[in-house]
Amino acid sequence: KSVQESLSEGRFESVLCMLKDNLLPALIRENQEPCSAFCGILPIAATMKNIATLQMYLGLHRDATAFLWEACIFSGISIASCEADNEDDENSDCIKLLKAYNMIYLMWLGISLCALEKYEDSNMVFLKVLFQLQGEKTMSVSTEADDERHKLMSRVLTNIGATFLEMRDYERAQRTLERADALDSNIHTRYLLKYCKYSGVSNRSNASPKLSSRRKLYTPGNNRSNEIS
Repeated sequence: KSVQESLSEGRFESVLCMLKDNLLPALIRENQEPCSAFCGILPIAATMKNIATLQMYLGLHRDATAFLWEACIFSGISIASCEADNEDDENSDCIKLLKAYNMIYLMWLGISLCALEKYEDSNMVFLKVLFQLQGEKTMSVSTEADDERHKLMSRVLTNIGATFLEMRDYERAQRTLERADALDSNIHTRYLLKYCKYSGVSNRSNASPKLSSRRKLYTPGNNRSNEIS
């Protein structure tokens, strides 16, 4: 059966084996010689990310983290390769696209680290994405591009705030979530902010606030979120 058919039937283990044992080794074998970022390195990184995504759905977060690290390394190599080929145009469409892929891999890596309860490492990764988004300000040429960048920054900040909540650092969580809400107010961020304020007050009164089952992290590429609790 094809990957698409197996996915539609929920046979994730089967798809994982197809990608990890067949497709990825084949891509690596075919790209032993120097190649361009798009025809060689990027498909390998994308396949690693897809493998890691399936592993996360199956609860294999440690394995997923290893593959996401590799995907980030490969996408970093592809960016460096493309920049070397475009010395006169550091903001070319090629480089912008590669950096966007790199941010997606970093976002998934941060989520995977959070699932392993490596919260400080997770936030370091999210901060790297945030710094990249902030660096894009000088490249913005339209209000629409700025609005989209603010939405993405808000989602990254929301992830950082949710991670601070896992650490029960309510003050930093509140400050971070307020920044996220100021950039792009949405129901998920507002919910976490209210929960944060309640939990902080309860904690200061020596109560033990019940951990919320609705705390989630944003996954890249859409507005849905991924459970972390």
